[in-house]
Amino acid sequence: MTTFTIDLPWGTPPLNANQRMHWRRKAAVVASVRRDTALLVRSANVPRGLAHVDVSLHYAPRDARRRDAEVRHG
Repeated sequence: MTTFTIDLPWGTPPLNANQRMHWRRKAAVVASVRRDTALLVRSANVPRGLAHVDVSLHYAPRDARRRDAEVRHG
């Protein structure tokens, strides 16, 4: 199994479950995140056409403030 680690450029997640934004603005943010991430994946030389891919996001806040518990949908 080969592992690729890609550091994303955002200090805080660009979207979260608590945000309430207009669908068009949210769609623009999602498109931007996908485009930027695709560029980072290509620049990391991740091979195309992989049969199976598992993606994990590890977010580590910069401070020790208390946060809401993780919510999983689906």
